[in-house]
Formats: sequence, C-alpha cells, structure tokens
Amino acid sequence: MKEKLNANLSKTEVKLQICRKSLIMAIFVTIAFTAPLGLKSQQYYYYYYYYPQSNFSTFLDDYDYYKNAESFYNPFNRLKYFKRPDNQYKKAHIEKMQINYQDPKKDEKPYLGVEVNYDKNGNTTLFKKYNKKGKIINHTESVYNEKGIVLSYKNFKRNGKTSYWYENVLDEKSRIIEGKTFSKDGKPEITRVFVYNEKSRVIENLAYKGKDKKLINRIVNKYYDNGEIESTANYNGKGKLKKFWSYACSNKAEEVKNLKDTVRFCKLSDFDKDGNFTITNISTGEDGMIYKDVRKYNKDSILIESLSYNNKNILTTKTTNNKTATGWVCNVVDFNKNQQPRIEYVYEYNDDKILLKSSRNFYNRNGIVTYRYEYLYDKNGYFVKYNNYKKGGSIIDFSTEYERNEKGLPLIVYSKNDEGKVTFKTSYQYQ
Repeated sequence: MKEKLNANLSKTEVKLQICRKSLIMAIFVTIAFTAPLGLKSQQYYYYYYYYPQSNFSTFLDDYDYYKNAESFYNPFNRLKYFKRPDNQYKKAHIEKMQINYQDPKKDEKPYLGVEVNYDKNGNTTLFKKYNKKGKIINHTESVYNEKGIVLSYKNFKRNGKTSYWYENVLDEKSRIIEGKTFSKDGKPEITRVFVYNEKSRVIENLAYKGKDKKLINRIVNKYYDNGEIESTANYNGKGKLKKFWSYACSNKAEEVKNLKDTVRFCKLSDFDKDGNFTITNISTGEDGMIYKDVRKYNKDSILIESLSYNNKNILTTKTTNNKTATGWVCNVVDFNKNQQPRIEYVYEYNDDKILLKSSRNFYNRNGIVTYRYEYLYDKNGYFVKYNNYKKGGSIIDFSTEYERNEKGLPLIVYSKNDEGKVTFKTSYQYQ
C-alpha cells in the first residue's frame, strides 16, 4: 500500500512571478501531491518543501509579465495552487505588440512605451521600453526552442552594449545540461552543470566560477525507487557539507527533530472510505522548531480547508473553500500573533471554477479594515478591473479598467481617480 501511494506522490515547486502595477502581483506557489481515493488507511510519505535542484534560471519563462500574467489562487487542483489563463499571444498568433502611454494632463498624444516581439509559441523574443523622448531604457532579447526552453537571454544597456546574458545547452531530450552566465565584456561568470538519472531527475548540480571553471558549489540528490526525493546534500567547492535535507519519515512525524546541519520533512495522509482525505505536512525549520500544515480535500481533490501552524502550534493561516448556489467562495485569512485577522483574501468562482472576483482586506490591531483591494474578471478569467479602496475599505481611491478584444487581448487600460476621471491611458496594438 505504501509503495503504491508513494508512487503517486509528486514534487513541490516554488515559483515567483513578477507583474506590473496594472496586473496582479502574485507569488506562484505550486505544491503537488496525489493520493488514491477510496482507501481508509494512514501512511507516511516523503516530500519536500525546499528543493534546491531546479535547472538554470529561465528568466523570461518565469517572469515574463507580457505573456498574460494575470494569475489567481486555485483551490481546485492540488497540483497547481495558482493558475494562469492560456497564453493569449500564442492562441491569437501575435507576432508583435506595441504599448502606448498617455497622461491626459501632460501629453498631447500617446507616446510609444513598449515594443514586444513573440515567437509562434507566444514567448517574448524581443522587449524594448522607451521613455517619452523615444530613447530605449530597457532592452532584452531571448531565444527559445520548440518546447519553450530558453536557449539564450541578453540584457542591453541604454547605449546598446550588452550588460548581461546567459546561454543554456540542452541534450537530445531538451533537458538543460549546462547553463552559462557572462559578464558585460563576454567573460564567463558562472557555469552550472546538471546530471540526470534515467527518470530525468537531477542527481547532481555543479556550479563553477570563471573561465577556469573553479568548483564553488555542488548539490547531490538521492531518490527512492519510485522516483521521489530521499535527500539533498549541498557542498561547497572544497567538498564540505553546507546543508542536508532529509525527506525520510519516522513513524511519529511529531517526533522528528532537527539535527546539526540537517532539515527534516514529513508527510502524513489519511483517507476515509468515501474518498475524502487529509494531508498533514510536518517539518523542522532551520531553527529546530516544528511547523505543521493540515489540508483537507473532498473525494474530487478539491481543497475544503487548510490550517497552518507555527513552531508554537499557533494557527497562522486558515483557508476555507465552500460551495455556494452560484459557484465557490474561498477565504484565506492570515492571523497576527494575537490570533486576530491580519490579511483576508476572498476568491469567488462560478460553477465552472473560473475566478470572477477576488479581494484583499487589510486589518489593524482592532480588527477594522484599513485598506482593501478588489480584482474583477470576465467570463474567461481575464482581468478586467482593479479597485483600490481608501482607508476604511468602503470608498474607491483609484481604479484600473481593461477593454479587451474578442480574443481576450487588452486594447485600452484606463487608470481613474476617485471621481472616475481618467488619469492615465494605456493602449495596445498587435500584428
């Protein structure tokens, strides 16, 4: 039973996405774990929270905010806690985009602000940002393969000279086996080498410095036969152990303690006869303290409740997801040290599980809302309006509104003040 369940257990991946002011700032956190339904048993598994084995950074793949960066919390898929709509530029076969800006009080007519080129898969290959005088203030170029993996990325100074770039070397399976960063004068800075096992898991990650390739860091990963991570060891260039991550569980996860230079993680899963299940993650942080996270799912793997506790077993975050007559409402509350709400996130979905509205409420020590942000989406899940409320959370301070074409691409974005007057206008053109 344990081997069968362990075979379905997958990885945790943490991603950060950076968005512009008119888009949503989101932290891409993806936590993947699966479990067979219809079983009534308790088992102990291996999982990881922080796993330093990812391939060489693909900047434009993770941080490309011109690739439709609207993203929202997704309690309906435990494999992906945050969801993005499909790449609109790929679907609409967009090759180029221009963004023009205009401040009605200062600008007689719109001026070119941004130029973007895309490949056939909707990946940004050229990005240029201009100031009002038409001078380039940001310029990047990148090349992707057919699977969307970055082969090269270059960043240029305002004078047109290269300031930074990196290149990736792939094997026949499109796995990155070497990544190189270069200085502005073309000298090698850091070279990373990745070694894989037969299941395409990274078993070794080596970092070298400079032209002579002096070893400065080495990461070694070990796996169980089912492909899950067993341990991760991080060594310096001289072979001295810096940190060790263990993902093996004891029979009593609560008794797992932090060892010198070792961080331990453990996971418990409970399944009832109806297929509902609870997953409990228990770990020791680098401070030696135990932290706990409890997630409850229904038989359809939809998150119903999530509780997070700190090292003193005090509740820090509570998530509830409830079915309504028109869809779902998910509430996420972060608590302060006095167990009072600090920030509340509310997500409203329709029956098709498409996000229609979300909001963030910020509370003071007296439990009163001080600030409030609100996001509205269309039927396809595309961002159409943002409201920022004044202190007290009931009166709009300023807002941002999107006009989109039939393909869902933005045409005009209006920034408005508390009186509803346009203070800034952004327009989009496509080829």
